[in-house]
Amino acid sequence: DHRDLHSFPTRRSSDLSLWTGYATLKDPEKKKYAGAYSTADAEQLLSTDALSAIVTACESMIGLHTLRLVGLRSGDASFFTFEVLGALVRAVKGNASIRSLDLSDDALNDELAASHLGTLLGGEKGGLAVLTLRHNNLKEQSGKHLFDALGSNKQLHELDLSCNLLADAGAAHVAAMLRSNDKLTALDLYSTAIGAEGGGACRPASSAESSA
Repeated sequence: DHRDLHSFPTRRSSDLSLWTGYATLKDPEKKKYAGAYSTADAEQLLSTDALSAIVTACESMIGLHTLRLVGLRSGDASFFTFEVLGALVRAVKGNASIRSLDLSDDALNDELAASHLGTLLGGEKGGLAVLTLRHNNLKEQSGKHLFDALGSNKQLHELDLSCNLLADAGAAHVAAMLRSNDKLTALDLYSTAIGAEGGGACRPASSAESSA
């Protein structure tokens, strides 16, 4: 059941440029969608309802390999609710063609992210290889769920957590993950408030992984 532009709920005229973007996703001849979709150009027009519709459609977008849902916030309030983020996780895991997901600058708070990040990376379903969570409000709680799931994840190759607040407590979870995960090839922890103590905890684990 592949949705088309006409199957979405009635939208406000202010959302027009975002909704029109769906037309660029669909190839009417091959009944497939182009490889990438981004909200970057329409973030000022987006609403939670429109985001929910995008998320619902993602699971059936054949050929969609890159999904960028970035800057989706109003001040410190994210357009992602608990329900919408949960629906996104199900959509990404249900669409094996999605290889890259970018949720940068979405004001995901620690509790909200913790409730779903582990599910996103847990289990064998899905094909996600690149995850970008740059510049959100992620701290130790969400970091623990994320890195616990990554310990047994065999698909993710790149993870960007830069500009979050994992701190030294979060670094302990990084170290534990690196001891059991040999598939992750790139991990960006720039500006995550990890100090010398936390960095020292990660170093032996990453060195052991490199020499394995």
